[in-house]
Amino acid sequence: MSYDKKSLLIFGGSFDPPHKIHFEMISQANIFLKPEKIIIVPTLLSPFKKAHFASFKDRKKMIESGIKGKKIKGKIEISDVEYEMGRKTYTYEVIAHYSKKYSGYKIYLLIGSDLLENFNKWKRHKTILKKANLITAIRSGFNHKNKFNAIFLKKIFPNISSTNIRKDILSLNFSKVPYSVKKYILKNNLYFTDILREVKLKQTKERFKHTKGVVRLSYELALKHNVDMKKAVIAAILHDYTRDFSIEGHRRIIKRYKFKLKAIDKVFKHSPQILHQFTSSLKAKHVFKIKDADVIEAIKWHSVSEKKRSKLDKLLFVSDFSSYDRNFLEASKVRKIAFQNLDKAYKLAKFYKEKDLKERGLPIWQNFF
Repeated sequence: MSYDKKSLLIFGGSFDPPHKIHFEMISQANIFLKPEKIIIVPTLLSPFKKAHFASFKDRKKMIESGIKGKKIKGKIEISDVEYEMGRKTYTYEVIAHYSKKYSGYKIYLLIGSDLLENFNKWKRHKTILKKANLITAIRSGFNHKNKFNAIFLKKIFPNISSTNIRKDILSLNFSKVPYSVKKYILKNNLYFTDILREVKLKQTKERFKHTKGVVRLSYELALKHNVDMKKAVIAAILHDYTRDFSIEGHRRIIKRYKFKLKAIDKVFKHSPQILHQFTSSLKAKHVFKIKDADVIEAIKWHSVSEKKRSKLDKLLFVSDFSSYDRNFLEASKVRKIAFQNLDKAYKLAKFYKEKDLKERGLPIWQNFF
């Protein structure tokens, strides 16, 4: 079916990463419209997001990989327009750019029905509608009323998002991205996959399950509480890197990197279970070359609560205590509160930790420091 001999299909998004549904939407719209050209527009910085996980260059390369892997036919361009603008760009500006460049073409803007529901809140949405026709992919669970004279694709698509897929990838689950995209991610060590694979090798199966739970929760809380998501994720990935090491293993690491701490002898004698926070921070700094002092500090003290702690420190402390692999009641309570108030969750986790130590007749760790 073709609505116009000269038609142009535009599909924009963060594509961080591009997933199977993105490519299925493009394929179905291509079959439905048979446009002369498809233009895929990765955002430089989405109006709805503060930062992207992968760079513009890598997101563009992942789209290219997916297009080749899925063998989508037609003339396809992956646009640099937002990159060239060098700033946060709105859809009406992209449409204006291409309606001028392709004067005389009928322009179609591909969006999901999840976005159609609130399309009237888009900046200058009426300007978009004057210059482009909406072609909509129906996403399960969303309103499918024909608003704004949208044209609907016949297929119903699963409601998945790049945000949730990033969380999957941070657990080394690539099931929702094309194989070609997975290959690119692993080859270029995107989303900290190189570090994740190394951590997996050093940890027991149960420990790595915990690490994945902490990573997932840290990522969600970072988004909720405006904490740098990359800092939160890498701190979570490496927080228990040496947790399964022997006492002598910790001793060798401390000696090798000349780690100084007045209370270190007390820790070895009374609470060796917290040695891993120091040795994991040392490995993060010297082996994984993490240069961010905030990340190193968060790992270094993630088992011990203190009065003066940054938001990142509190986030990791809370995520470690109440990660998704923790099934006890106290963890569930802290996790629930954490999405509402991080400070309250931190104080409650600290209370539960100290209570547990007292009941077991063990020293309160932070009293050492």
